[in-house]
Amino acid sequence: MSTQPSADLPDSIQARCDAYDKQDPAVWTHRLSATELGSFSHRRGERQRPDSEAAPLAGLTFAIKDNIDLAGVPTTAACPGFSYTPAESAHVVSRL
Repeated sequence: MSTQPSADLPDSIQARCDAYDKQDPAVWTHRLSATELGSFSHRRGERQRPDSEAAPLAGLTFAIKDNIDLAGVPTTAACPGFSYTPAESAHVVSRL
């Protein structure tokens, strides 16, 4: 199994998110752009193999609930009036 990200991964993720939007537009509070997704998918190749005991989730695609900080992305907890943009990711996100 390759850990190198596919060049079309950001587009694939965007298409999957678009499909959810059509079913329920309230699923996503904030979505990363294809460019932002590309920067994260690029990092996938830097991780250990997905089947590694040290990093069992490496290489998997996941979503982060918007009450958990991701550096540079608005954290709103579904309340835009209390939105802030953290400089650092939450520990749990860093561990992922």
